[in-house]
Amino acid sequence: MKMLVISYFANETGMACSHHLDDRLPLLADSGVEITLLTSIVSRKNKKFRQLFAPSIFASGVRFEIRSLLKRKSYKKWKYRLFEAILTFPLLPFYYIEKMLFNIDTTWSWSFGAAFVGYLNCVRHSPTVIYSTGGPISAHVAAGLISRWTGIPWIAEFQDPLIHSYCARSNFELKLTLWAERFICKHASRVVFLTRKAVDAASARTELGARGLVIYPGAKRETLNVSYESTGYLRFVHLGSLGGVRNLGYFLRGLEYLIQELPLLREQIRVELYGGVGKDVRQQINDFLYKDMIRENGMIPREKCLEIMRKTDVLLLIQGADDVSKETIPSKAYEYLHAQRPILALVYGNEELKRMLKDLGHIPVDASNEYEIRDGIMAFVEKYNLGLMQENADQSPYTTEMAVQQFMDVVLTVTQ
Repeated sequence: MKMLVISYFANETGMACSHHLDDRLPLLADSGVEITLLTSIVSRKNKKFRQLFAPSIFASGVRFEIRSLLKRKSYKKWKYRLFEAILTFPLLPFYYIEKMLFNIDTTWSWSFGAAFVGYLNCVRHSPTVIYSTGGPISAHVAAGLISRWTGIPWIAEFQDPLIHSYCARSNFELKLTLWAERFICKHASRVVFLTRKAVDAASARTELGARGLVIYPGAKRETLNVSYESTGYLRFVHLGSLGGVRNLGYFLRGLEYLIQELPLLREQIRVELYGGVGKDVRQQINDFLYKDMIRENGMIPREKCLEIMRKTDVLLLIQGADDVSKETIPSKAYEYLHAQRPILALVYGNEELKRMLKDLGHIPVDASNEYEIRDGIMAFVEKYNLGLMQENADQSPYTTEMAVQQFMDVVLTVTQ
């Protein structure tokens, strides 16, 4: 079986939508699939698979890709600025005209370049199925065009809902996104979502019908000779970026309430952050009455993240208090579950995620309720004081292998 896999990002460190695909590709190959990967020119080469690269064609996309490639070179700041100016200056008139006319995400125009390159590949190599996935919608639009031109079955996978409160920067982009969702849900052979709530929401807006289905993506179960380490503090550790709707606001207020009630806990609890921290989150930390309890560690490699997960007391999972959280399960949740350490999860209106966590012995609380968050923190304080933090949580069944097996069942359904 031959598969054309289309994703704007692939083989990119620190990017969840890339990790999702990167972990799957070797398993698909092990299932007997001959893979051709079609990505943007900013994606690094995956030497294990045949890979095609397509450029964006609008000025904003070309500018973004030039800047991304320059940043990868690790030039000194002055040299980066010089090369950027030389290479992007001719694009500026077209860039500003585009922004005045459309004001849309820079990756939209990649659809056309990817559709052209993908179509030529299909003519020459005749893949059995097309699979589009990832963050930018352009991958799905390109796949849809190729499928319609060639008649090859197409499976689209939404890693996040297309429609949510911050999905568009202009009314034009919102209309374009709504059109794209209708187009994908009408013409794809199957549309894979990551939660049942997302399926229901898309069905209400489109002609999705029975083509919509759920596959929990899980995470790769890593084998590491690393175990829990006590440091004398009860550590709540968050790994991943924070900013925008996913922030520390409610958690810090819940922690503040607890410290005000039990001041001695200030010397017992620590909050450790690994990953990018936005300006809004840094302001929340600065405004926190007990900011000496918080330590920022910056960005670290993925492998190091996995080690820290297994060593810590409590993993902190945060969903933003925004409706998009009702339809999503953070990819980090599946990695946390494989660490088998206790999780305090701030969940917003997502019953699927709450059930998943409770079934495996973790504590989900309302992400917008400071008092429930306070009680959740206190539950771990009590467990810590009883000397029970050594205990591991139950093993998670949500693996990448399980997701790929379910996905291949769908592939066989649409290709037979």
